[in-house]
Amino acid sequence: MIIKSVLIVEHHILLQKRSYKEDTNKRVEVGDALAMHNLGMFYSEGLNGYTEDYRKALEYWHEAGELGDARAHGNMVLHINMEKVWK
Repeated sequence: MIIKSVLIVEHHILLQKRSYKEDTNKRVEVGDALAMHNLGMFYSEGLNGYTEDYRKALEYWHEAGELGDARAHGNMVLHINMEKVWK
């Protein structure tokens, strides 16, 4: 009984992650700066099913910054200074 409950919870969590990922991608497609900032975070840390990719993170942060998200520019500076991009 416990194993079945754990499997149900794990399945529910996977569905939530998939839904969040799809929602984020749709928001990015329509030019949502916050979604682009978040996607940059996902790529920089390898979160929510995204593979760690600093160059993609920088691309999304750059675009978010161009749309006015100051945090995105801050993340770009931090990652460049940490030289994560060049590894």
